[in-house]
Amino acid sequence: IPCDFEVCRSDNALFQIHVTKITIQKRMSRLEREADVAKQNAVKAQRNNMTHLALVHMRRRKAVMEELERCAAILTNLDVSELRLERARNDVQVVQSYALLKTALQDVRESSDIVGEDLDELMLEIREEMEDVSNISEGLIHHEVVIDEDELNEEFRLLDMECENEQSSGAQSDEEGEIQSDVTAAEPLFEQRKEASDALDAGAVAA
Repeated sequence: IPCDFEVCRSDNALFQIHVTKITIQKRMSRLEREADVAKQNAVKAQRNNMTHLALVHMRRRKAVMEELERCAAILTNLDVSELRLERARNDVQVVQSYALLKTALQDVRESSDIVGEDLDELMLEIREEMEDVSNISEGLIHHEVVIDEDELNEEFRLLDMECENEQSSGAQSDEEGEIQSDVTAAEPLFEQRKEASDALDAGAVAA
């Protein structure tokens, strides 16, 4: 690599956007796990009659969910920015083609001694086209998380019902498994009794 080699700014920006997207995606995965843990801790604390601790876990889950939404919005903005930057790079090629067109038109005019206002107007339009570049200036605004206690209590109640339904389904599956095990264990004893009964019948016929 030459010592005076410089990385193209657009390539560097695209690489940075790609790395940032991966980092945010990993952070979102971690936040989802934290939200699930906070939910389980809240349910466990409420069942142990520790309401204040349950609310602490619910607030934690609420804040994590808000941060997840914020990360999702940032990820969307990065996707849009990446697409617009790639489009801008393609537009540069178009602008370069216009620049070549401008040079070609100038050469034709100078070589043929053509003088006309239409050519000057065309050159002006080309320069205006080259200056027509859109920049992204949207800032990310972090909003303060406001926690509604009533909303938290209602959400906690729904989560508690959901956990009870999951446990009920699990208990029913365990009971069905025990019944099936009892039936399977009784099959050999039934076979032995049947064989003994057949032997007695055979002995009675022989006598």
